[in-house]
Amino acid sequence: VSDPENALDTLVLYTSTDPMKPFQRTEMQPRHDGSFEATLTKLPPGKKLHYYVEARGIPNKTGSSYYPRTASYNALQVDLFPADTGHGGLVISEIMSSNTSTIQDPQGDYDDWIEIHNTTSAPIDLSDFFLSDNASRPLKWQFPEGTRIGAGERLLVWADEDGKAKGGLHANFKLSGKGENIILAQRKSGVTSVIDFLAFEDLKKDESISKTGRSTAPTPGQ
Repeated sequence: VSDPENALDTLVLYTSTDPMKPFQRTEMQPRHDGSFEATLTKLPPGKKLHYYVEARGIPNKTGSSYYPRTASYNALQVDLFPADTGHGGLVISEIMSSNTSTIQDPQGDYDDWIEIHNTTSAPIDLSDFFLSDNASRPLKWQFPEGTRIGAGERLLVWADEDGKAKGGLHANFKLSGKGENIILAQRKSGVTSVIDFLAFEDLKKDESISKTGRSTAPTPGQ
């Protein structure tokens, strides 16, 4: 949070994983660049964090200001993810949630897709990796046993609920054009780790999103 123009004296962050219970108060610390920050610990992965901010000491004003203004009954929220302790070389590199003419799957259908990129210099076995569109269910769809992605390669997963299809990789969920959080997770030695995630909202037809933003010239598999 930054507000150099008004030079805020104090920012207080209120957080809770249950909006029906009292919010925890954390005073945010000022940084040298005029912004404020706070560190939260022991947050339960798979939950939603509800939060709002109180600004105090604004020049020429009295009392406090809240963001959002609906904080008392409608706070902001964000999905909580576990710390990345898995294979950091795999990333969700591009997503399309409304594929109408960009690329066909092996069955000739224009289905939504998720692109996975192996950024390392070695092949990776994906047998213990999963994709999901639900933070509380990170192990929603598992890559088939023996699936590999070569060094530097990109792999397309079709989000079409077409698990019986013979060719290609087909997840057991579809994507919503209104927005979702797509999660890449790994289950190893009984421990689930979120490797990467990519959030998006309101994607238009044949528009994709990647780590660098939206694009009307998508590059699936490239």
